[in-house]
Amino acid sequence: MADPTEEQNTDQTEVTVPTGGSMVLPQYNRLRPSPGQRPQGQDDMDSLATALQLGVIRFGPQAAWTSGMKGSRASMTPSTSFWGEALVDEDGYVVRGLYDIDADTAEQQLLKLSSDELKTWATQAKRTGFYGSSDPSGLILSNRGYANADVSAMANFMRYANNTGLVVRALLLQMSSWSNVNSGTGTTVKVTAPEDIRYYLDQAWLARFGRKPNKQDIDNAISAIQQREREASAQKQSSPSVAVMAQKQAEGKNKSEGAAYQLGNAIQLAFKYLGGG
Repeated sequence: MADPTEEQNTDQTEVTVPTGGSMVLPQYNRLRPSPGQRPQGQDDMDSLATALQLGVIRFGPQAAWTSGMKGSRASMTPSTSFWGEALVDEDGYVVRGLYDIDADTAEQQLLKLSSDELKTWATQAKRTGFYGSSDPSGLILSNRGYANADVSAMANFMRYANNTGLVVRALLLQMSSWSNVNSGTGTTVKVTAPEDIRYYLDQAWLARFGRKPNKQDIDNAISAIQQREREASAQKQSSPSVAVMAQKQAEGKNKSEGAAYQLGNAIQLAFKYLGGG
């Protein structure tokens, strides 16, 4: 059987990641292959079921049609191929929908890790900037549980997971190879303040959609932009301007909504021109 993804748009956005190399952020509006589904707990099963019910994740021919594939090749798409806002594990299995960035979901992810994995994650998360100015708790470092600082760090980690398309455990397997986010002097890398990033996000969303971003858009974009700044600093590179990164974040969102708004603007301008206004 021919590859069902052959006719898809292969435009992808390269971004630098903590490994020092680069990875391609998943384009949630394209068809992607997978060996199948492999939830890692009841919360993943619930998340996946909700995403399927809402249609934000689709499998098989439905996924192909939604991604824009037409004809008989769409109907021949393997049932494991998927489209939408899905997170996968280290083997490419679909695990769940995107994480809700809240304390309850963060605690669910912490509880999935063994005490030794928690200690490893906390040590690496501090080294790579997810704790910010906080430190891992004594509880997590002594294999006795976790505290609020660890929950907050996991929430930041889940935002990064949503931006990479990988679940927490898959990212944990990569963390040891990520670059430090601190300079050689031990000074924490400075990133753009959230309120400043939000200003540029507002401008980017207004230009593309005619509206301001919602809270989830803002949280995810701020996390992605600040992480990009940390990564660039760790590799002694210059990161793009906040305005450019905000525009990229907007461009990566709902493309049909953006296209509809831009078309509406073009029609409005055309009527204005024809009417002499």
